[in-house]
Amino acid sequence: GVPVYILLLVGTISLPFTTFLVPACSGFAALLVDLMIMGWCMGCVDCIANLRMLTRFGANVSPFLQAMHFCYGLGAFISPMIAAPFILNVDCTDYIDGKHVSPAPGNFSEDETVAPPQPQKITRAQHLSHSEIAFFILGTIQFVIASVVVVVIILEKKNIIGYGASISQASSAHSFVSMTSDKEIRDISGQKTCFFCGTREILVITILTSASLFLYDGLQSSFADYIYSYAEKNGLRKRGEGAILNACFWGLFAFGRLIAIPAATRLTPAFMLSCNLTGSVVSVVITLLFRGQIVAIYAGSCMLGLFLSSMSPTVMSMTEQFININPSIASCLVVCAALGETLCPVIVGNLFVALGPPSFLIFCTALCIIAAVLYTFLYLIGQKTTKYRESSSASFIWLDRAENATKHIGENALIKDSTLRYYSSGTEPGAEPEAHLDTT
Repeated sequence: GVPVYILLLVGTISLPFTTFLVPACSGFAALLVDLMIMGWCMGCVDCIANLRMLTRFGANVSPFLQAMHFCYGLGAFISPMIAAPFILNVDCTDYIDGKHVSPAPGNFSEDETVAPPQPQKITRAQHLSHSEIAFFILGTIQFVIASVVVVVIILEKKNIIGYGASISQASSAHSFVSMTSDKEIRDISGQKTCFFCGTREILVITILTSASLFLYDGLQSSFADYIYSYAEKNGLRKRGEGAILNACFWGLFAFGRLIAIPAATRLTPAFMLSCNLTGSVVSVVITLLFRGQIVAIYAGSCMLGLFLSSMSPTVMSMTEQFININPSIASCLVVCAALGETLCPVIVGNLFVALGPPSFLIFCTALCIIAAVLYTFLYLIGQKTTKYRESSSASFIWLDRAENATKHIGENALIKDSTLRYYSSGTEPGAEPEAHLDTT
């Protein structure tokens, strides 16, 4: 197969070029093709970046995964701010389709007239808008970051800089094979492996995690896309106030992922995820019960952004404590998350039109409740896995610091005091760095 670092490199380099091409697309077909290529590149980067984090840091992955997803949240918060000065916020629908002009009140002699489309005003609006500059700025930022990644890879290949915590191909392969070892297969009542994911127990955990990510990303995209429209229907009439509400959501979303980084070095993923789910349910219930009050809408949006922020990386860290995530499982997780991000806003849009704005909050509440149920099943089933039994923490809240925790290849099973050197140097305490080989 194609080496994963080649796919990651192609996806990272291609993203800025597809961003540059957006303003140059004069037709729908060209824009559709460009966005399809952009989506493929983003999928490659998303899947491979998560996979490499999981294989590189193993059970110690939680804070590193939180840091990577924090950068995603930070980008989602900053990008609209970069684009806002160059976008003309004017509704041109009447200039394109024309509009009906009603007679003045009390004037019964005139009939309703229709104003024809005004293409000259559309052309003027296009000249006043400079949205292409926003795409060039965002593309340039992406290109600079991609260039830095390429330089780092080249320096590593030339042995100018160290490999840090790189895991060899042999150890990565051993980690993946161990997932379906004879011992683990015997532990599950002698069952054989299912498909290419491993044992039946691993398949169930993969399905539960995939469904959870579907709900988390679906809730995130649905709320972010429709809270503006919901607020407009409930009294936020001032120009720009809906955008402020959306910025509050994304700002707390980025802040939540930031504080999750140090929290992940002390708290177990199971406890963090339970707090996230509890906070999310409370947030949407408050917004639903007091849906007519602007203060409740603001409070619910901020709280949901804070608690929803770290759910996706946390459930992946939690799953890594139960099973070893191989490329097939990682791809399944990323695809299900992307499906949730795509399908849930479509469902909300149809409900919004058919049943009214309250259906939006009811849908979000249902997603939170289902996610809490899935979390319960995932945790109960995950406790029975061989990997968790061998390296489980004594506390549900705090990470175990006992020195007798089982050690895995190239990593500690749990975060201990000795792993402070691991976080600072990127190498296993007392272990020699392994030779670096490219994982395919």
